[in-house]
Amino acid sequence: MQITVEIYGALHACCHSAFSVGDHVRWQLAEVRNGRGEISFELDDHGTFDGTGVPVAAVAARVVRIQYRDHERAAKAGGLAGGPVPVVDTLHVPEGTDFDHNWIVVGLEVADPKSLPPLADWDEGAPLPGGAPRGG
Repeated sequence: MQITVEIYGALHACCHSAFSVGDHVRWQLAEVRNGRGEISFELDDHGTFDGTGVPVAAVAARVVRIQYRDHERAAKAGGLAGGPVPVVDTLHVPEGTDFDHNWIVVGLEVADPKSLPPLADWDEGAPLPGGAPRGG
């Protein structure tokens, strides 16, 4: 089964290892539906889902596609006036703080679809009980 995971570039730069197309990975993932009804797989980054009740699971998969999505670079180049966000295919994502892409969009071939976490409703912008913001 193939799924897509979006990873925020700045968080990858801070703390994640390099990876390439063809690599086998084991990532902590959640499957969430946001307030607009959109469903996505999210990397449990920096305790994003701690205290939210959203289930996460360690999912073994093979990286089958990597793309960069660059909102900021497009805007600086005079783009995005209603146009599409540039998407660039790549074969490797480096490790380290010099990484400067907005989003890394990763296609994964999941080894065991039963290992995926159950779908949960989660609005990243909504505060946790007690008023603390979500995310890390």
